[in-house]
Amino acid sequence: MLIKLRKGESYQHAAARTVFMEWLRISNGSFGPFDWQGKMWEEYPFVKGYDNQVLSEVCPDIYMYNSPIPTYEELAANGIYPYAITDIAISHKGSIYYAIEIVHKHDISEDKIKKLKDSVTAWGIEIWRVEAHWILSQIGMPVEFPEACIKRVG
Repeated sequence: MLIKLRKGESYQHAAARTVFMEWLRISNGSFGPFDWQGKMWEEYPFVKGYDNQVLSEVCPDIYMYNSPIPTYEELAANGIYPYAITDIAISHKGSIYYAIEIVHKHDISEDKIKKLKDSVTAWGIEIWRVEAHWILSQIGMPVEFPEACIKRVG
C-alpha cells in the first residue's frame, strides 16, 4: 500500500486516509457503518451544479491526468472551482452517498458540512468524520467502531 502524500498534508493524515481506503476496498461494499454498491475515490471535489453526481460521468470534456476524478488543479485549468473536497467519497447507485473526512489536526468545519448538505439535490449524502489516530492505532481491520472515533456529522 503506497501512501499518497499531498502538498501541505501531514504524514499521519495521508497514512490514515490510505489505510482507511484499503479497509474499504477489502471490505467489498460493507464496512462498519458503511454499506454501498459503487465506487470510491480519494480527494473527491464537489462542484457547484453537479452536486453529488459522479464527476467522471458528468464532466467528460475535462482532461484528467489521474482519471476518473479530476484534481483541483485540473478543474481550475478548465475554470471550474470546487466548493469542497472530501478525503474519501463513496458512490451508491450513481450518486455520491458518503463523504468521509479523516481528521487529524483540524476537525471538519461546520461550514463544510453545511455546504455539502445544502448542495445535494438528489437523495441525501451522509457526512462522516473519522479520527486519524484511531485508524493508525488499529491492529488489522477493526470490527468495533466507537462513536468517539468514527461518527456521522451530517
